[in-house]
Amino acid sequence: MDLISLVISVPASIGIVCYAFDKDLLPTAFWPPFAKILTFWTALYLVGAAWMDLSLGVANSAWSELAAMAALYAASLALAYYGWLGVWRYAARVKQHPSSS
Repeated sequence: MDLISLVISVPASIGIVCYAFDKDLLPTAFWPPFAKILTFWTALYLVGAAWMDLSLGVANSAWSELAAMAALYAASLALAYYGWLGVWRYAARVKQHPSSS
């Protein structure tokens, strides 16, 4: 899982930078399928993170530990969403205007 995350994070980072600076680095045919793969992987990551948080023994945790876990999950959700959003928007832009590369 960690190796797959590492492999996916490299083009995801490239996509976010390309979207932010309006540049084209990889072929335009790469981005729409990659955005779909990243969507699946992000959803799988978030479900896995929620499962891990719940399996840590929520019933035996103090309120402060539950609040900390909820805050970390919310931060993780926000980071995953903004990473996904940048790549998804870049893929949509490249799909609409493929001649820009």
